[in-house]
Amino acid sequence: MARHKEFEPAKLLDQALQLFWRKGYFDTSMSDLVEATGVQRYGIYATFKNKRGLLLAALDRYQTLVQASNLKPLTRPDAGLAEIKEAIRLTTSNMTGELRGLGCFMCNSAMELAAEDQAVAQKAQNYREMVTGLLHKALKNAQKAGDVSINEDLDSLANFLFGILISIPNLVQVSQSDQVVDDFIDRAMVKLG
Repeated sequence: MARHKEFEPAKLLDQALQLFWRKGYFDTSMSDLVEATGVQRYGIYATFKNKRGLLLAALDRYQTLVQASNLKPLTRPDAGLAEIKEAIRLTTSNMTGELRGLGCFMCNSAMELAAEDQAVAQKAQNYREMVTGLLHKALKNAQKAGDVSINEDLDSLANFLFGILISIPNLVQVSQSDQVVDDFIDRAMVKLG
């Protein structure tokens, strides 16, 4: 007889994401996951197959959360330069509380695992493509509005801005000074005009 799930998979996923984000993949044991989520091993295995499956699902969840929060302004059909600047500011303002100092979960996971795990490397690549795609669309709108030079290479600028967006959480991680982060963002904004 099949066991009935006595937990909410989405809640488990959010709790696991937080644990992987704080400790990293290798330093998070199945015992840690059971303790943090309150879900027994069989429930985790039945839903996600193994710890790696749970991590891959957590990476997808992170991408969804970032798109719904920090990048939400860029999802507007008419997003332009103002929305790019808003997304940069949101990335900074959302790095507070327990998230402050953790860096970017996608970047952390890629640095830890991408060299030896093709699925993690692909998740990181998909994330980059999603973010740069949103940025490129907003830059194209800004170019049409006359806010970005017609001569600007939008692919290159989208990649530059992606670098800014993923740098912010990592700069917060290594800097004790909000002023350092603010100066970095101000300098990036100069590039945008």
